[in-house]
Amino acid sequence: MRLRPLIACCLILLSIAPAHAQENPFLDSPVAAPEALLGEALMPSAQRAFQQGNTAALERIRGELQESPLRIWVDHWLLRLELQSDTSTDLTRKLAAFDKAWGPHPLARRNWALWAEAQLRSRLESGKPIDDVLGRLDPAVESTALRCARAAPSDQATLEAGLSDRICRDLLVQRSTGWSLSADERTRLARSLAFARQTKSAIDLWSAAPAGGPGLTGSEERFLGWLAELSKSLKEAERLHQRGLRLSPEQSKAAEFALGARGWLRSDADASRRIRRHLAQASTMPAELVESAARQMLRDNAADEVLRLISAMPARMQADEPWRYWRARIGMHKAAARGESTDPFKEELSALSSGLSFYSVLAAESLGRNSEVEVLAAPAPAGKAKPRALTAELKALRKDPSVRRALAMARVGLRSESAIEWRGVIENRTDAELVALATLAMAAQAPDRAVIAAARSDDPAASRLRFPTPFGGPLREALEALNPQHIGPAWVYGIVRQESRFLVDVKSSANAQGLMQLIPPTARATARKAGLGRFQLADLADPGTNLRLGTHYLEELARRFEGNRVLATAGYNAGPHRSITWRARLSEPVDGAAFVESIPFKETRDYVKAVSLNAVVYERLLSGATSTRTPLTQWLGEISPGPAGGGSEIADSSD
Repeated sequence: MRLRPLIACCLILLSIAPAHAQENPFLDSPVAAPEALLGEALMPSAQRAFQQGNTAALERIRGELQESPLRIWVDHWLLRLELQSDTSTDLTRKLAAFDKAWGPHPLARRNWALWAEAQLRSRLESGKPIDDVLGRLDPAVESTALRCARAAPSDQATLEAGLSDRICRDLLVQRSTGWSLSADERTRLARSLAFARQTKSAIDLWSAAPAGGPGLTGSEERFLGWLAELSKSLKEAERLHQRGLRLSPEQSKAAEFALGARGWLRSDADASRRIRRHLAQASTMPAELVESAARQMLRDNAADEVLRLISAMPARMQADEPWRYWRARIGMHKAAARGESTDPFKEELSALSSGLSFYSVLAAESLGRNSEVEVLAAPAPAGKAKPRALTAELKALRKDPSVRRALAMARVGLRSESAIEWRGVIENRTDAELVALATLAMAAQAPDRAVIAAARSDDPAASRLRFPTPFGGPLREALEALNPQHIGPAWVYGIVRQESRFLVDVKSSANAQGLMQLIPPTARATARKAGLGRFQLADLADPGTNLRLGTHYLEELARRFEGNRVLATAGYNAGPHRSITWRARLSEPVDGAAFVESIPFKETRDYVKAVSLNAVVYERLLSGATSTRTPLTQWLGEISPGPAGGGSEIADSSD
């Protein structure tokens, strides 16, 4: 078949400059990347056509891709447009045809999930049974809504965990009539719905209460409306509270607790007092607010209050890793101080200590054990055979259409689509295949895909792919101009791994750019200080320039926070002024891990956990000596109160 001119042109361009092994910063030895796919340059246009609802343009592109494995995406987008525009027609035949054409694929599961959710919404609105919809689905078709629909009628935890989803909310209200809820439990569920800005569902929950159960009072209805307002605006909720909401004494105390818990997000100086005074209200309050209050109490070193708040959380939240850790750690210290057995708490920490997560490493260190960091970085035992060559795996996977699609989508900048493909690629793979997939991704200069594949493998050979160290020369040059006591390569690699996954040309929604994800104002200000007089924003795509500016900025933050890596890392993500504010709100020194868990912004909280863990791993991998190690607990250190302002002036990298 003769290639059409546009595709032929694209293939010629792709074949002009193949990546040479010596130009690849991710692999020491040459490995050929999978070949380019027919028509991959058309995919950004196809995505835009889908986003614009332009079916005609998609059909034209589909005709261009008849011989390409990439056509699956155009077929998917065309089917998606049908699913979005027509929920009344039975499209199951088209869904089945897609399955037949493309076999088991993540996109097929997505299509069925979208169809099922539309059908479920329609059935719930009309009061019809939903079992026949669920019966037509493969169990592998998953979503939050489908988990709720499949949950047993008595499974309150699953339904409550999905409050953000309309189907879960409707099922929660519908099924709660059969639950033996106490007055406090019904109150908390209704308030949780209201705080999720679903006041009607909250009122419906009360209306569905069994005869003789607690009824909805006028003051409680006003309080539910106020909670919905609080989730939108602390300032407006405070104003309404001061004007008087005509609440009962219990509701007034609950409002004070809610203002304190919500105020923690804004580092309100009054937050702690309000929470402490009204801890008794926690059992009737939305789980999100109870969790916020617990984080404030962690920052206050208020161990007893933290334990009370954890016990007031729903069971599903108590089972989350952070709260299991803090309950066990605090309990162990309190038991030891009383001369009681610490065994139950050590057992809980032991159960947490396997794996490579922030809290699993802290749990292992709390017990005086080696964590997964040591396992990951440990050299192979003497006499152990070298890892076998992956020739067969590389040869087979290099030709795999899904592998080639995933890497093609990454190559043309469709990273979300590439991620969907890659999740399907790495399912149910052997360790050897995962290492081979990570190697191929590195060969294709898609390090973000490589890290994800390597993280699923237990093969020791995967550790260097999971925590790669590219751009060593430019990084050394950047660090030579700085004080080695302030920052080192492990910390920088920890940040790069979290910020960009080593992609040199990536841009965030806030226009942060390059390896260290610098936003333009920070980059320009730092370039002046670093003496880069001819700096242009396009230079941020150059690894050497980006690393020079990023490390210079990180050193500024380290000096501003007297070498405290937690505050500097948080400042790198959220802006130094926020680290200054959070530290200024401390009344006494606090454990570094507790401070991290008390960071109000989830993104920054998760970021600091990830960077800290990355840095500890990189320090071990880079040192190569078993005697050189910084435990995560030591890396986090202790955070002491500080001034509300002052110090050297630093460009703010927050968006």
